[in-house]
Amino acid sequence: MDAEQAYLFRHAMIREAAYGLQLPSDRARLHELAVRLIELLFGGPAPELAALDDFHAPKPQPHPIDTIAADLAAHARLACEGVDSPSPDMLRARLHYLHRAAEHADTAFLPLVAAAHWHELSAALEGTARAAALRRAAVACDACGQTARALELIESALAAVQQAPGGVAEAFVLGVRANLLIMQGRRQQAIADYERALALFQAAGDRAGVASTSSSLGLALSRAGQPERGEALLSDALAIQRDIGDLRGQGITLGSLAGLLDDRGEARLALEHHREALQLHRRAGNRRFEGIALGNFALSLQRSGNEAEALAAYQQALDIHREVGNQRSAAIVIGNRANLFAQAGQPDRARADYQAAIAVSRELGNHSYEAIATENLALLVRDAGDLEQAESLLRQALAVHIEIGNARNQGTACWHLAALCQAKGDAAQADEYFRRALALHEQARNPLALAETRCDYGLFRLERGDAEAARQGWTQGMELLQTLNQPDIAAEHLQFMHQACAKAGVQPFAAP
Repeated sequence: MDAEQAYLFRHAMIREAAYGLQLPSDRARLHELAVRLIELLFGGPAPELAALDDFHAPKPQPHPIDTIAADLAAHARLACEGVDSPSPDMLRARLHYLHRAAEHADTAFLPLVAAAHWHELSAALEGTARAAALRRAAVACDACGQTARALELIESALAAVQQAPGGVAEAFVLGVRANLLIMQGRRQQAIADYERALALFQAAGDRAGVASTSSSLGLALSRAGQPERGEALLSDALAIQRDIGDLRGQGITLGSLAGLLDDRGEARLALEHHREALQLHRRAGNRRFEGIALGNFALSLQRSGNEAEALAAYQQALDIHREVGNQRSAAIVIGNRANLFAQAGQPDRARADYQAAIAVSRELGNHSYEAIATENLALLVRDAGDLEQAESLLRQALAVHIEIGNARNQGTACWHLAALCQAKGDAAQADEYFRRALALHEQARNPLALAETRCDYGLFRLERGDAEAARQGWTQGMELLQTLNQPDIAAEHLQFMHQACAKAGVQPFAAP
């Protein structure tokens, strides 16, 4: 130990010893004095914040004292210890500065710090105020990927809100729990929570709550195979959000609609929605959702063949996710970027990205995306010639999709397994997986995957010697691709058909 370290060590010991020599009441008065003097240095106490259970209060205005609000809260807490009658002013000051410290940590993208402050604050509150603080703690935990901890906190919030059940406080807490359940792939449970929250907001006449919950429920229903009601709810939500001037809400809802358009193959309209959503988040100053919107925009660009623009957008999204500590979304961006590398003939970079996305998603409990990235890695491995490992990975992914109850992803995994079994010469398994995939695509309302699987299944049946059934199935798939306005994909399947017919020794099918 050098001289400077020894001095510092002794100095710290002397300081602690001197502190311990003070009577508890004297220490309490010194801490109260510290709060008063620091406030004077900043021109007086920081302004009061809106009540925690005022869920529609505007974002609080920052104050210079916020950077040391946590220290002031600690001083105020210590000013209340060791005395028979704690100062009411110090009791209030502790809660006030804990609240400001939590808000400041959220604004500074320090979710772990924010979660700790919100949780400490909740312990000193009751009823809807306690529920509101626990809800914020849960949101902060989720922001840094601690979904399991977030669910624990939101259950505590629901217990607290039961002192006054049936109001908007319960609706807000249920909405957060539903979001967390979606992250875990528990879509049906999430839908039940969204339905309950929507009913509570409607009963209270809370239009903003109705809009935000309708948006979330609409997307969940659309992904669960109920696109008619889902898209109607999204449209209703967008109309309300435009009417009340909710920029953040409009951006989220437009992003959800864009994703559904992407899924249906309507690339041009999807890109327009993504661009509008991105601009709305920027106008609202919402960096977290700006990063998410950029990642979704990049994926849409990639699907449209704009690889250079997509790669740039992925990097911008990653930069923002790292800035705000959004590990979950960063993992999704990395996994989606891996698809771009795979398409561009860069398997090593793709494999590295897939493995990183899988590892982070597994650690954060995002099993839905872990399975998606595992499935995509399986396709990369398949293309490298390792059919056994590819099949093992695909079966792992399918098992998770089944456990989660995601019909859309189950359909895609079955489609990929069908093609793999066909390549291995296992005709019975291939036929079974093709039939399962077609049924799941229908159930999930996934027309593009349905069209391509019909084409592939048709050529599989041609390989098995049933030329007439092959022609009918392939033609149905091509007609659907035309309806979906997918000329590039249709051209690929036309080429595959000519190759398969030549191999089978039959005349090419007539293109619809």
